[in-house]
Amino acid sequence: MRGSATSYNIASFLDDLPEIRDQALKPSNIISAFIRSGIYPPNPKYMIVRMLRYNNKVTKAKKIGVGVGAGEANQADPLELPL
Repeated sequence: MRGSATSYNIASFLDDLPEIRDQALKPSNIISAFIRSGIYPPNPKYMIVRMLRYNNKVTKAKKIGVGVGAGEANQADPLELPL
């Protein structure tokens, strides 16, 4: 990637995309992400704890108005699942 670039625009990003993709999509990164998420090997307790922790962060952010722009406050929350 560009080490001495003074401006970084969409063309620069597209030029760097193959290298970014190679670095990000290494098998070790993908496997690590599945393990940390609790998806593989299956770990339901860990998944539930992570979902509750994430939901708590989202709820706190909504209470203080972080990440809620004009018109977003009345939209349905895609993270809230019907029970």
